[in-house]
Amino acid sequence: MTDSIKTPELMTPELMTKDEARAEAERLAVEIEEHNRHYYIEDSPVIEDADYDALMQRLIKIEEAFPELITPDSPTQRVGAPPSREFKTITHSTPMLSLANAFREQDLIDFDKRVKKNLRAERCKIITDKLDELYGNEDKKARRTKLLSSIKKAEVTSFDEWLNILGADEKEKAFFRETKQRLSKELSFDIDNAIEHVLESNSEIEYVVEPKMDGSAIELVYEDGILVTAATRGDGSTGEDVTANIKTIKTIPMNLDSSKTPAPKRLTVRGEVFIPIGDFEKINQERIDSNEEPFANPRNAAAGSLRQLDPKVTAARPLDIFCYGVGEQTGSKSEKHSDSLDHISKLKLKTNPFTMVISGIDNAFTLCTRLENNIRPTLDYEIDGAVVKVNSFALQKELGQVARSPRWAIAYKFKEEQKKTVLEKIEVQVGRTGALTPVAHLRAVKIGGVTVTRATLHNEDQINDLVLRVGDDVIVERAGAVIPKVVMVVHDTRPHGKELFHMPRLCPECGSHVVKTGSKHFCTGGLSCPAQLKRTIRHFTTKRAMDIEGLADKSVDQLIEAGLIKDVADIYYLKKEDILALDRWGELSTDNLLASIDASKTPTLDRLIYALGIGSVGDQTAVALAREFQSLPALMEADEQRLQKLADIGPETSKNIVNFFNEARNKDVLERLQAAGVVFPEIKASSEPKGRRAGKVFLFTGTLPTLRREEAKAMAEAAGAVVAKSVTGKVDYLVAGDKAGSKYEKAVKLGITILNEDEFREMLDAPDG
Repeated sequence: MTDSIKTPELMTPELMTKDEARAEAERLAVEIEEHNRHYYIEDSPVIEDADYDALMQRLIKIEEAFPELITPDSPTQRVGAPPSREFKTITHSTPMLSLANAFREQDLIDFDKRVKKNLRAERCKIITDKLDELYGNEDKKARRTKLLSSIKKAEVTSFDEWLNILGADEKEKAFFRETKQRLSKELSFDIDNAIEHVLESNSEIEYVVEPKMDGSAIELVYEDGILVTAATRGDGSTGEDVTANIKTIKTIPMNLDSSKTPAPKRLTVRGEVFIPIGDFEKINQERIDSNEEPFANPRNAAAGSLRQLDPKVTAARPLDIFCYGVGEQTGSKSEKHSDSLDHISKLKLKTNPFTMVISGIDNAFTLCTRLENNIRPTLDYEIDGAVVKVNSFALQKELGQVARSPRWAIAYKFKEEQKKTVLEKIEVQVGRTGALTPVAHLRAVKIGGVTVTRATLHNEDQINDLVLRVGDDVIVERAGAVIPKVVMVVHDTRPHGKELFHMPRLCPECGSHVVKTGSKHFCTGGLSCPAQLKRTIRHFTTKRAMDIEGLADKSVDQLIEAGLIKDVADIYYLKKEDILALDRWGELSTDNLLASIDASKTPTLDRLIYALGIGSVGDQTAVALAREFQSLPALMEADEQRLQKLADIGPETSKNIVNFFNEARNKDVLERLQAAGVVFPEIKASSEPKGRRAGKVFLFTGTLPTLRREEAKAMAEAAGAVVAKSVTGKVDYLVAGDKAGSKYEKAVKLGITILNEDEFREMLDAPDG
């Protein structure tokens, strides 16, 4: 009977150990950065916004529970993705931040509470700083705390009122009277005004509510009224220079109109570039007529249009813009966000006409629902929510920001739109990871102004859960990302005699066998499947794998498109003259690439195993496999039962390994690699003893008194032991330090021997037997 183990991705952060949290945070960071690359760099997102938000929210929760795990390059500390190397970069005048999300009314209420709480905290800090400045290192902390506690709770409206309710301690009152006088005399600080300012934090906040455009963010820079640069959001600090492309958009003025108001010496404006829905439909029809892949949605079309290397392509696209804010401005400035929008509107910069000013968060929510239910259906452009901003620039400055978003604004996300249509057929597509995904082909239906003809079905289990059959009436939801999804079947109208859908047994791209892992189906032809080729080569050539330099993504694309690479073995058959015939390849770059390819022919066994890209086999698992089997042929002969004797190799990983080496196409590629001169190394069995603890499996958890985790692992491995990553029945010893957490509890239940650091050291030093 298998024990039910909560994997880190299913555990709440509060139940995690620090190591589990670190591993989960690292996994999430890698996954989020990959999606950032798809969204911001390739303009082709592969998951829906809600799924992305869920990943980000989970990482935020983990980092909130373990602040020490926050790294400077965490996705929570930045916005978007780094700019493409194909464009020059521009540093933004001030960071272009992203917004925290609200999904229901309570989220907006909580946001309003945070705004007021943060204002109180900032204003109380002013009083605290003045008191500290007045008393220096004197021990007055208790008295200061008593005063600030009353102010924060809004129990008093003035300093004298507070003195009156302080009590009968005249000595204490005398001290505070002296404090007030000294603050005024020595620091010119009026504490009554400061208290009044704190109390104002509880007043209703004036907000601006504006449509949240679903387009591509941009920063425009004007100097002396002339447009000088334009940049994409990029990573929030630097973006891509798309000035030439922006100048082709007719609704963006090259020169500001100063007839009604003077143009500032320097002005940076933020806006959202978009394509109207009607124009988007025309573009897609033209692409279909030309046998080109249609854009998934207007947002992707706008982003892709902005990032064209040829401005003529951008000019042919019907791009438009709404400006939503000012980043930097010289000279006199507006006091409110709404006033700044009026100002730039007079300069003939286009702003959204549905921007509204309101007092109080309840009224702001009313405007959000009005935008969603009444205004959104009438628009010829996509909005996916409403942005709620504190209107006062002074309050915005007080509130400041957290790492990636301002404290003074939030995005209220609208519910997804749903429509009924007919499922006409199901097509299976193969992704870059080898995953087979069924895609629904639908009778055309308009959702949110966009004609929908396809929807994701995720996997066979979802189809079975929906009891979905071709010809069914279905409810489709458009989530604003790649393609919509089928959420419900209307069973009452089902035609008779329709059969259930089943996934194919062979890959539709390469004919390799298909296996099911969990809820997903995968092609086993990893080394030869054309659908997986780019990912396979990218992984195969990385530094941790075969370490081939000179094959960046664009170079790989170029070699594939030229027909020079059809699988990883083809890398070793590349000829100099064929590469030189391609654009942007010279003698030096070609020679360097071929030299790097030649140098990669003698990998270590673990690098070779890792390079094959077998599902669930990471670099550490590859090391364990190399140590255990000592040659690739020996590993190829291993069955699932033999593989599962190794620590950290479970049923899924062992199945992936066996399926990979059973696939004939993979064997063909391996034979061609050997024929090209790639060495399949063997690890010679040592005549020396393997170590006192050879074959024993150790696991570490918690903080050890004197040893760092990596030091302890190295000591165990030097003694011939294997170090596991998680608690299973294969673990012989758990070495536990402080705050051991759930691994300790699980080990106790499984009867695993628990060691402290001293016992661990003694065991390693003890003789065999």
